[in-house]
Amino acid sequence: MNFGYHTEHHLMPKMCMSKAKVLHKALKEKFPNDYKYMSKREALVRLYNTPRIYKNRTTLVDPYTGEEVPTY
Repeated sequence: MNFGYHTEHHLMPKMCMSKAKVLHKALKEKFPNDYKYMSKREALVRLYNTPRIYKNRTTLVDPYTGEEVPTY
């Protein structure tokens, strides 16, 4: 599924996803301080712990706690 290569998909949306791992490695080597990525585990944890209800265009709200989170 190549879940961990979402950034690569946005950089080259028409690229065959079987090549995403090669691009990922090249980006890490060429831009070690600027290329930001996270592990699949961290991405899934953040995905399931982030509120999903939009208060407005730039703010999510947790319906259980009322906590508001910016969508950067």
